[in-house]
Amino acid sequence: MNERLLDLLRHGEVQGGARFRGDQDDPLSERGWEQMRLATESACDWTEIISSPSCRCADFARQLAEQLGLPFSQEPAIAERGFGAWEGLAAYQIPPDELSRFWDDPVGYTPPDGEPFAEFRDRVRQAHHDILARYGEHPLP
Repeated sequence: MNERLLDLLRHGEVQGGARFRGDQDDPLSERGWEQMRLATESACDWTEIISSPSCRCADFARQLAEQLGLPFSQEPAIAERGFGAWEGLAAYQIPPDELSRFWDDPVGYTPPDGEPFAEFRDRVRQAHHDILARYGEHPLP
């Protein structure tokens, strides 16, 4: 049986602190870069590096691919969920009743003008399927 592996790696700390970021494209902080280096210092047998187009993901992923001599590509469909009117806001800047509804039911409650969870889930599931069908034996998205 030919087993396919797909490792996932989340970005490190982002400049500007804890905020809702989906479409907002803030870069990694220095600490975030260090977190990413530590997370990948014992590299696996990856065959490719695939990244969201967000600079908080793509900048490090591109550098890692160059360092490891691997192909690098971006996949827009694995981008983070869009938070609409909450983009760039810290939790304390969001009306408490709205934030409570979101924390209580992040699947069922969509921030104003945000991406519904079902659409986000379907987009990422399709991307997962596409990545496994299109890329090598052990990609790192």
